[in-house]
Amino acid sequence: MRTWMGLCADYLYSDVVRTVPRDRAPTDEEHATARRALERAEGLMADHGFLAGDAITLADLYLAPQLANCADKAPQLLDGLPATAAWMELIGGRPSFRRTVYIPA
Repeated sequence: MRTWMGLCADYLYSDVVRTVPRDRAPTDEEHATARRALERAEGLMADHGFLAGDAITLADLYLAPQLANCADKAPQLLDGLPATAAWMELIGGRPSFRRTVYIPA
């Protein structure tokens, strides 16, 4: 779980959440920075369920809003990341997550 917490804090937050703009398409450099971080995460994703075992952990709860933010701002960044997509489907299917998703008016 510590690996995931560090990855979320040190790479995904800065290289995806903070780098990808909300008000315009990302530049090539912003896109490349974010994509590199997402590919690192993809490489660590297990092919089963949650990030750090068989049950949801703080790592899953930390990553979920970061990837939701990316999907909202630049969904094309998540293309071609099958393990990430499977994990997002698992988390996105949880009622607790669905109640927190931002839906623009």
